[in-house]
Amino acid sequence: AKKKVQALNNTYCKNFIKKTTPVMYELHHEIGNKHIGYIAQDLIKNGYQVFVLMVELSIWVSFPTK
Repeated sequence: AKKKVQALNNTYCKNFIKKTTPVMYELHHEIGNKHIGYIAQDLIKNGYQVFVLMVELSIWVSFPTK
């Protein structure tokens, strides 16, 4: 369960929209299956590395390496 949930302020959200570019893409092993998201390098370049870290942690928790 989530605790201490807080809304992001409007300035943060507006800057995210202005500075980042959503993209549509296919993964190499999923030809024809389209995904929508962001390029990690674009997020990092614009100061939103926290979103990249969240995905990396999520993948690690889901698929831990031995």
